[in-house]
Amino acid sequence: MGMGCMSKWGGPVNPYYVLGGFIPEGEKFPQKPEYYKSQAIVMQIIIDNFDPKSEKEEDVKGLERAMAWEEKFVEFMKNWIENEMPKEYMDVAFTSERSVEDELDRETYGDFATIAVSY
Repeated sequence: MGMGCMSKWGGPVNPYYVLGGFIPEGEKFPQKPEYYKSQAIVMQIIIDNFDPKSEKEEDVKGLERAMAWEEKFVEFMKNWIENEMPKEYMDVAFTSERSVEDELDRETYGDFATIAVSY
């Protein structure tokens, strides 16, 4: 693949940052961790983000691309979990910056209708 395990800032991505469940319950971190026994993984997909208050065309277009990508990601994950995920041995949770914003919008506008009707 030609990709190393070092981050852009030069620090390593150590396995214990992203893998979980490989330390037997009640034990301390082992001398020779058996990472292959991991029962959990944390994955992060970092995309370029842009200042939403910027008026520069590059930032506006970049933000539009980032938000469009996140929207497709959320759609893909929801569909995959519902229709393709092997439920007998896997559980998946995910989030994105957009999913938080979308939920806040949904709650705000949902509450707005309730408040408007109550007056």
